[in-house]
Amino acid sequence: MCPRTFLFFLFIMNIKLFSTLAFFSIVQLCSAQVDQTFRFVDEEGNEVPDGAVITIRDITLDDWDGETEMMVIPLSVENVSGNEAAAGIYEDMRNMPNGMWKTCVFGGCKNLPDQNGGYYSNKKVVDADDVSYLETEWLPEGGDYPVWEATLQIHVFNIVEKSSFGVITLVPGDEVIGYGPKVTVRFAYGEEEAPTGIQEAVVDVAKPRHTKTGASWFDLAGRRLSGKENGSLMIVRLPDGSVRKTLLQ
Repeated sequence: MCPRTFLFFLFIMNIKLFSTLAFFSIVQLCSAQVDQTFRFVDEEGNEVPDGAVITIRDITLDDWDGETEMMVIPLSVENVSGNEAAAGIYEDMRNMPNGMWKTCVFGGCKNLPDQNGGYYSNKKVVDADDVSYLETEWLPEGGDYPVWEATLQIHVFNIVEKSSFGVITLVPGDEVIGYGPKVTVRFAYGEEEAPTGIQEAVVDVAKPRHTKTGASWFDLAGRRLSGKENGSLMIVRLPDGSVRKTLLQ
């Protein structure tokens, strides 16, 4: 190969290498972007940003038996896209030391006793501006446990049409088309003092914070209601932070 041809060959190879590196850089940049279709909000409607750490110490007794301990995550999911969109919550609790994980959101509930991985909550096509209460909690079995962390991330799904008896409805598909905000939930069972070295994006819920008096009411799909609805099975969140289901007569 003559010198001039060799230099031209090197020039072409450098261009290909640069193009490949640029392509992967763009892919990494795109994958790092957070989808803004949905957001997490707290009990007062304030945004809980991507990367936030929520520390939970309060223990609530289940209203059904008055004995089962629960550590409730005080979050809701809001559709801020201005359009219908489908979502599910990917919940990673592989570090759960014991007990059970319960999640109720988007019209469905799951009890997840397995400690070895992550799971999806129920999925749903959510109306624009809808706020869905995330009734998710850890049910410890008691005893002394180390502080442990779980993560929750909003996944956005494609929407598909489903036909049943001639009626077409929109339902979530199986394709994840966006990765929304992700938060870390820190369960400090039996811990009384606040942790040190708290980062900027930390929401500490050792004591429930309320700017409004009275209870908050939700339907079984997690949508916040303006008040009680007689004859309905509803979810009520009391000012002390406890959550219960109740049938109003």
